[in-house]
Amino acid sequence: MGSKSILTHMRYPLSLFLVLLCYISTSAQGTKPKEIYFLADTLSTPRESRIVGIGTEGDFHYYQFYCKCLPPYTFDLAFVCPEKKLLETTFISKPDLKYISYPELLQFVLKAGLAFEKQYALFIVEALPNKQFSKNKVVLANGQGG
Repeated sequence: MGSKSILTHMRYPLSLFLVLLCYISTSAQGTKPKEIYFLADTLSTPRESRIVGIGTEGDFHYYQFYCKCLPPYTFDLAFVCPEKKLLETTFISKPDLKYISYPELLQFVLKAGLAFEKQYALFIVEALPNKQFSKNKVVLANGQGG
């Protein structure tokens, strides 16, 4: 068998390998972050029992969780709405979504660290007056994460 026939026999497996490699590369890049939802209801929770504070500073709407649980352990865990338009999605009743608990949220953040936004798309559903709700996509505040 000459070198030409060896190359002919190797062409099919090599082509198959290249196609598989391209597919794996494309699949890895196209992975969407998993959407998770947290309900922040400060209206029906007494002030002394709240685990989250909600506010606006400048252009940023933020959610501050009372937990210094991420390195360097000096600031509370905080998320901000990166979009300028706030309360863009308002509902007349609580959206029917699968909400995660506070301990689950902490585990997701601690486990993912700086890769949190790559792995998860966090939406905080906020209780508003008159039994309305808003749904805001948020990201970790600067300087936070593993």
